[in-house]
Amino acid sequence: MMTAIVKEFKKNIRQKSADDVHRLKILKAITTHETKVAAMQDSQFGDWQPARDQAAAVKQYVLEHLPDLLELFEQKISGRGVKVLWAANSQEACSYVWKLHINTR
Repeated sequence: MMTAIVKEFKKNIRQKSADDVHRLKILKAITTHETKVAAMQDSQFGDWQPARDQAAAVKQYVLEHLPDLLELFEQKISGRGVKVLWAANSQEACSYVWKLHINTR
């Protein structure tokens, strides 16, 4: 059963998506954004590919060393009084979150 709000929303969507002036405004906004992003990339990275390569290398390093990095993070954050909870799976993680919710009411 569709509520009146949903019906009104769908009607407004149909009207806006058929509005050529609105479509041109969106196209201009997207084009302007893409132009600004390209200019920023050029000004910050003259050559964008080395930055992409460096980001890929960082990602690969993190993936290869994730267990050690997580343990190091746990040590540092625990030293600041934060309790770290490790979950073996999503069900265990949800259980931790639920218990936190119940205990902080």
